[in-house]
Amino acid sequence: MATNVFEDAPSQAKPIRIESLQDALRLFMRFPSPRLILATMVIAWGARVAVGSISWWDLAIALGIIAFWPIQEWLIHVFILHFRPRTILGRSVDLHVAEKHRLHHTAPWVLSDVFVPIRTLLRVLFLGLPAFVLVWSIFLPLSIGLTGVAVFATFGLVYEWIHYLVHTGWKPRSKWYRKLWQHHRWHHFKNENYWYGVSRLEGDMLLGTAPDSSEVETSPTARNLDGRGDRVEA
Repeated sequence: MATNVFEDAPSQAKPIRIESLQDALRLFMRFPSPRLILATMVIAWGARVAVGSISWWDLAIALGIIAFWPIQEWLIHVFILHFRPRTILGRSVDLHVAEKHRLHHTAPWVLSDVFVPIRTLLRVLFLGLPAFVLVWSIFLPLSIGLTGVAVFATFGLVYEWIHYLVHTGWKPRSKWYRKLWQHHRWHHFKNENYWYGVSRLEGDMLLGTAPDSSEVETSPTARNLDGRGDRVEA
């Protein structure tokens, strides 16, 4: 396994050493994003169980989210996280989440920049999800909408966990995680224009961004997407 390209982090910013997955989990849960997503997941599953009336539609919704998740990861990573600042009608336009992501590429071992920015997450949890459930309940049973929220939150927590773990010093001990670990680190230290998947890789495979790493040139901008290094608050 070609690991030399992964060991270029500056000496003052090495990945944090993790002795066990239990230690990794304890550290993971110190950050606000995982706690908020976990709370959302627990509340959504609890509400879904309380409502009852489980049907085949619940399975269909769950399978739909599972199937679309890697495409969603790819689309968000390409068009939102890698959004470039631009001028529209004389005004400078940027996305807070994209700016945070550029900082993440600049300092990939800074764990506070690994997670979904709190500003973005709060908008999703307190504006996006309630709006989704409200509109859904107008046309379809509320119970199925709750299933969608619960499954989505579950996969969101898995995404945060894997992304976090890849940016620590925890080494792969399974073939499944090794592949995720390898692809995401290629994205950060080999070429930022490939390997956009984090918790799932099917999006890259379907959309042509999972080439053989030996055929891809190392990008000079993988660690500095646009030359900006100023840190912003979540």
